[in-house]
Amino acid sequence: MRHGSVRRSILAVAIWACVPTAVADTIHVTDDTYIDLTVPAGNYGASGSVVVSNVGASARRGFVRFDLSLVPAETGVSRASLRLWVESLSEPGDIELHPVLGPWSEGSLTGNAPPSLGPAAATLAVSAGDGGHWVTVDLTATVQDWVDGVLPNHGLGLLP
Repeated sequence: MRHGSVRRSILAVAIWACVPTAVADTIHVTDDTYIDLTVPAGNYGASGSVVVSNVGASARRGFVRFDLSLVPAETGVSRASLRLWVESLSEPGDIELHPVLGPWSEGSLTGNAPPSLGPAAATLAVSAGDGGHWVTVDLTATVQDWVDGVLPNHGLGLLP
């Protein structure tokens, strides 16, 4: 996505996980923020949005982390989808979703020392008509890797 914001709220960014013995559960965000690479010392953990942008000189990357305590490791994950509310959109484009490989905190994350990211787990195409709407992407494999301990659950990095 060239420019846009994902509104911060428990309902706006969530993973919907279906486990074999249960109906869909909402796995809520525990931390969310973004970094602005043009203001490397800035911290935006108190912001009401997770902004992902690559317009002009802007270079913003979003970060979200989830509470997986509702997902029983013994049953596995049959399906997990990430829903994002697109608050606004300047230009359509793609958002790459990368597992975050190191710890971070929304209160201290800055562009000076962002955590490492793994390879893209999914790409979400955001079109001109998506502003003011929900968009969804499948993240079943990533959530299963978190539940199984294959990957540490440090959340996702959202890159334009």
